[in-house]
Amino acid sequence: IKGVRSVRAEMNVPAAAKIPLVLTNASETSAARLAKHIDVIATMARLSAAVTSPGGFLFFASCSYNLDRATFDEQLRLGLADARRTGRVLRESAAAADHPVHPALPESSYLKAAILQLD
Repeated sequence: IKGVRSVRAEMNVPAAAKIPLVLTNASETSAARLAKHIDVIATMARLSAAVTSPGGFLFFASCSYNLDRATFDEQLRLGLADARRTGRVLRESAAAADHPVHPALPESSYLKAAILQLD
């Protein structure tokens, strides 16, 4: 904790500021946890779809490098199917210009999102 506080102070980052966390070289344990609990992503999509009004918009996102785009999309699809909801993807996105992806650091490509309009 002292190290985090020192870095924040050196970089003039207020203690209350929210900052993203990038876990590089995730351990096999982290990957195993994701595999074990991947159904939670579909459950979150299902529950979110269930409370979205017909014609409403659903924003669904993840900031985990261990959850690749294809798996994210599949879990979102499964959640919508479980909620018996249909709709269309209006936009898929990843990191904005203020979160650049470094070509030599694949872990920096961790943001993914989808905006849907549900029927």
